[in-house]
Amino acid sequence: MDRPAESWDSERVIHSSINHIAGRGDHREGLEEYLRSGDHPEMRYYLEHGSWRDKPVSLAGGAARTGDNQCYYNAQTSMGSDKRYVEGYAVSPAGAIPHAWLESDLEILETTPSIVSTDVEYFGVEFDPEHVRRAMLQTVPVVELV
Repeated sequence: MDRPAESWDSERVIHSSINHIAGRGDHREGLEEYLRSGDHPEMRYYLEHGSWRDKPVSLAGGAARTGDNQCYYNAQTSMGSDKRYVEGYAVSPAGAIPHAWLESDLEILETTPSIVSTDVEYFGVEFDPEHVRRAMLQTVPVVELV
């Protein structure tokens, strides 16, 4: 599935989501309220197509982890036939952050070490691997191999 190509300000999302999620007993309800409250196409897309990813979480073995704040790159470059790419939100009682991760049939495979926490839940959309590969080729600089 394609999603809107408009600009997306992660810092604004974090600050805005705090008002809906922090201090609330049910942060799942808070995220959904936050998504309904916005007018950004990306928020509507996640609300319409996203779901809570209720699977155990583990740190992805063999993932090309570059460190924190690189979740999209980490997940996109680590996907494979048994590791599917998902984008959405990592949600905790403190707020939500735009995030990307991998999933297998049995678990969430986190490629960003600082996100792994018992308080984090995942809400997102799985993307077709070919769509992800095409997007990567359009956005990642191509370099000579020799």
